[in-house]
Amino acid sequence: MADLARQLAFHLTALRAAGIDWVPVAPAPPDDFSLAEPSATDAEEPAVANPGRHALALLANEVANCGQCAELFATRTQPVFGSGPLSPHVLFLGQAPASADDTCGEPFTGGAGQLFDRILSAMGLTRDEVYLAQAIKCRPPKDRPPTAAECDNCRPFLLKQIELVNPKFICCLGTVAARTLLGTTRAITELRGTLHTFAGRPVVCTLSPEYLLTTPAAKKECWEDMKLLLRTMGRTVPGA
Repeated sequence: MADLARQLAFHLTALRAAGIDWVPVAPAPPDDFSLAEPSATDAEEPAVANPGRHALALLANEVANCGQCAELFATRTQPVFGSGPLSPHVLFLGQAPASADDTCGEPFTGGAGQLFDRILSAMGLTRDEVYLAQAIKCRPPKDRPPTAAECDNCRPFLLKQIELVNPKFICCLGTVAARTLLGTTRAITELRGTLHTFAGRPVVCTLSPEYLLTTPAAKKECWEDMKLLLRTMGRTVPGA
């Protein structure tokens, strides 16, 4: 019971981080419950203050209850759905939740998250301005790379999430993110440095923060990609 309460608390924290303040709850049947057909009035759904957030909450609930990837479902603490505003200028797409993300329910935390925050700051952006998501929503055991099957299972959730968040631009961080979004088998080294398109949106692909932590010399390449993103967004490149 204590473990269930802990997982529920983690899940609620993750939903709040994603800006979700409503989740569907199955109501208890009334005392006079019967199998009779509901009246037209009974069938009406309550008004929703923010339809976009409402739809995102429903999707997050689907993700939380998805068990397609049995190993991930069994070993995760909670799904890491995403966080940020709707209709942002840019959505940053990572590869998969890491250990720190799995613990707190938010994407881009831990050491990789700190480096990502420095990249955002150098671009003149903050987390409050962008939407953060992962290609798959559950942490693979021991932070191993997600399999192609796991990415395929989660891709419909990702595509629906992007549709609901409605970003103007997308930036893929790492090979898994780029391949899952664009449906390609090409490596990130082939994809970076040029513009791509997804659902009418410009897409920039670059190296993941996790890779940059282990290969600091590659930060220069990442910064070139971020300058491409800024120019594509019509923003001034700092230091240019």
